[in-house]
Amino acid sequence: MKRRNNGHGFTAALAHHWALNGLVFFVLIFLASPSVLANVEVIVTGGDKALTDNVKARIGDVDDAELRNPRLLERRLNSLVTDAVQVLGYYHCEWTIELAPDKVIVELAPGPPVVLLAPHIKINGPAAELPVFNKIIKDHPLTAGEQLDHSKYDALKKALMQKAQSLGFFDANYTESELLVDVRRNDAQIRLMMKSGERYHFGEVTFDGSQLSSEFLHTIVPFKQGAPYERELLVSFRRKLYETGYFSSVSVDTERVVREGQKQVNLKVSAEDTSQHQFEVGLGFDTDNGPRVRFNWGMPVIGTRGHAWNSTLEVSKPEQEVSATYRIPLQKPLTHFLMFDTGFLHQEIESTESSLFNVGVARLNLKENNWQLRYGVSADYERYRQSDDDWVDVFYLVPKIGWMRSELDKGRSPAHGYRLWLTFSGSSTELGADASFFKAHAGVRWLTPLGKTSFRLLSRLELGGIATDDLLKVPVSRRFYTGGDQTVRGYDYRSLATRDEEGELIGGRYLNVGSLELSGRIAEHWRGAVFADSGRAYDDPDESFSSSVGVGARWLSVIGEVRVDLAHPLDSDAENPIMLHISMGPPL
Repeated sequence: MKRRNNGHGFTAALAHHWALNGLVFFVLIFLASPSVLANVEVIVTGGDKALTDNVKARIGDVDDAELRNPRLLERRLNSLVTDAVQVLGYYHCEWTIELAPDKVIVELAPGPPVVLLAPHIKINGPAAELPVFNKIIKDHPLTAGEQLDHSKYDALKKALMQKAQSLGFFDANYTESELLVDVRRNDAQIRLMMKSGERYHFGEVTFDGSQLSSEFLHTIVPFKQGAPYERELLVSFRRKLYETGYFSSVSVDTERVVREGQKQVNLKVSAEDTSQHQFEVGLGFDTDNGPRVRFNWGMPVIGTRGHAWNSTLEVSKPEQEVSATYRIPLQKPLTHFLMFDTGFLHQEIESTESSLFNVGVARLNLKENNWQLRYGVSADYERYRQSDDDWVDVFYLVPKIGWMRSELDKGRSPAHGYRLWLTFSGSSTELGADASFFKAHAGVRWLTPLGKTSFRLLSRLELGGIATDDLLKVPVSRRFYTGGDQTVRGYDYRSLATRDEEGELIGGRYLNVGSLELSGRIAEHWRGAVFADSGRAYDDPDESFSSSVGVGARWLSVIGEVRVDLAHPLDSDAENPIMLHISMGPPL
């Protein structure tokens, strides 16, 4: 390797000339600029992939400026290579370094690697009784006879200490922590002894800054005072405080204390209540309803017991709806609620016009596995007419129960998700209904990717049925209809159902709807889609399905997925050969 002249005499001469010295300074600044420093290729030979990759990663980038001082560069490289090979157990490795104008070549002669002797690993103290520590040791095997890898030893040390801290063994320390390498015998002995110390327990939890009563807030705490400390429980507690919707900000401070001989962690929760009144205005459009306006008014915190109020007004051409819900937390305030609902819905679909007013009470249970169970009863007053028939007024009580579960990936273009629901409702002449009926309605929507491609498949299935002696006496709001953006494209909103002899909508006793949609990425924020839909809302099993096929585009906007579809109905008597559908919102 040729070395360059240091040029000390020339540099000393330049020091006497301030103008030239300044010029040299600016030249050096220019050469040191990242924009003009060219990276030098680093080539490593002679080792296996793991050793080669580790040496290259340890060396990192080398630039032209470093080649101008080869002695310093070689010293740095020797130190880095030493670290890189020894961490993988190659204590007898030899190497040569060749410096060229545009590359650095490191040629390795690894030699035999150091192998492990049987390690001595032990946990002393109360932590030794917890199986989780033995599991960590098994998950980070350091087996006698295998090649030494310092990173595995370091990972085990880190994992044991992190788990000890997360379980409240804050005084844990290593009384022995040695990795002894005998280069002459070419073996290594690991000695790792941890003293866990006494485990901390949860102490007092105090709250500050919220109008909610301390008694109520303590029902949110997921652990009891005196329970063994677990960091996961503390993290879950913080998350649940935010999920209540009561607070705009939450901080949890911890303090370690000793009370009555027991080590404890006290928690001080400082919370700021969210706004007393929250308002939201939204504008939307789809081809089912046309332009629509939505106004929401919520009161997330009422009083000291976590009560909440929410009301919504939504107006479009075919539907106008006002609804309100008052929510009362029960014994488990994060998952069990008593709900008082009221609402008014006016609809005009073809020749059917109806107005429904209801008041109800229900219980909502949120399960840990994402299932929601809701059951209750509503008192409904409905006034409707179909075609030129007289207005019909009905009043009835409707007990109901329903289950729902859903999950969806976050982001503009989710690839996985599903939504399941099943509801039962009904009434009886003994409860004031004109006709007894029992209604069941179930559905599933499933979104899944196709392998590792950008394609995803969205499938939908919806089934329903009404058991009754006289469908015409069942209120129109309880009958089945289909067709439109979210069900069977190519047909008008809720236009597919049993009709009378004059072609007027009656509604269906049963419901069958199915759909398959395949979409793929065609640009950064666009997906293309092809689909096929089929469905019917019918009274007679001989009534035919209405089906369609089509193509569409999906704009993955910041406000959600905007869908534009062109659907071709397959019925020979369809009014339009192509129907445009525009909708927006999550794919499920």
